[in-house]
Amino acid sequence: MNTKQKALVLDIVSATCDHKTAEEIYLAAKERMPQIAMGTVYRNLAQLVSEGQIRKIGVPSGPDRYDCCTEPHEHLFCDACGKIVDLWCGDLTDAIEARTGSIIRSYTLDLHGLCPECGKAAAAK
Repeated sequence: MNTKQKALVLDIVSATCDHKTAEEIYLAAKERMPQIAMGTVYRNLAQLVSEGQIRKIGVPSGPDRYDCCTEPHEHLFCDACGKIVDLWCGDLTDAIEARTGSIIRSYTLDLHGLCPECGKAAAAK
């Protein structure tokens, strides 16, 4: 069932690629639909993730974030500003299987370092 609230949550997540938190999504939704509750946002985020329409990104040192891109890709977590950057390394399944003899069904690769902006700032110092 596609409700107005669910469509709104999906629209907010899909509008930018900045990997918003549930709270950020809730605040944006509240501007457009003042009666929406935080629980409604959480329920719809969970449903959208389970349907494969969005992706949930577990952040080790903070709240989970949500990604509108469901195609396989990796993430760089910036150690300086906290930004999450999408990376497109290609499918690593074949290389990992060849190297380890394992059968890979899925994987998540998270890299930690500096985003392009913070990297430039660090190099300029």
